Amino acid sequence: MHTSQVDLIAVHPSYEDTMLTNDIALLHLARPFEGIQLAKLENRSGYHTGSFALMAGWGSVDEQCEVYEGLLREGEKIIVGEGPCSSADQFFNWNAKICTARPADTSTSGAGCGDSGGPLMIEEDGEYIQVGVVSYSYSGRDVFTRVYTYMRWISDVIATPPDISVLPPPLCHGACCDNADYLYLSSLDCNSWAFDECEASEETQTAWLLGNCTATCGLCPACATTNAGCCDATAFVDSQ
Repeated sequence: MHTSQVDLIAVHPSYEDTMLTNDIALLHLARPFEGIQLAKLENRSGYHTGSFALMAGWGSVDEQCEVYEGLLREGEKIIVGEGPCSSADQFFNWNAKICTARPADTSTSGAGCGDSGGPLMIEEDGEYIQVGVVSYSYSGRDVFTRVYTYMRWISDVIATPPDISVLPPPLCHGACCDNADYLYLSSLDCNSWAFDECEASEETQTAWLLGNCTATCGLCPACATTNAGCCDATAFVDSQ
């Protein structure tokens, strides 16, 4: 098994964890792996409907997410059209996601806990092409982030890596904090965002955010529009 430390993380700046939109990130390794044949990233548009694909991951092998064998496993998927996932998930975006089904003649169970971020690959002319990234499962179908949709962002980050890791907002979803009021990501409309009061004290929550989420304001463009003073008041670092 090859191992390496991750020294830089870049989460897509428009990632939203409630609907898992723009669910993609890049990791930079402290040292490269040698002697490993990597899959190529898809560099042209294609939906591949009806194609067989291969997914891989280190995730759990039980539905309770309790059993992890520490083995890299693979399984076949069939890339299907938009309909099956759109009918089950009203937020499914065909242009940014890939919908898959399990082949009828296999025992592959699909993505498990801990498989998120793993590849979905197709084979073309003897080469593996990564077309997707494990995102989530819904109504028995595995959904993948479509790689080609994000190739421009991927190329830009590789060409000009950020100086520090660009992470999503903190778990409380606070985009900014001032007087213990967090701006929740409750709406895509900047003018209708709601304020919810923090459970802990102002000092505790503010210190926690400043200590762990210094790039929060940089990840929330709407913050600068709706509550710019908050970023300045709490001394957040604008990572952009």
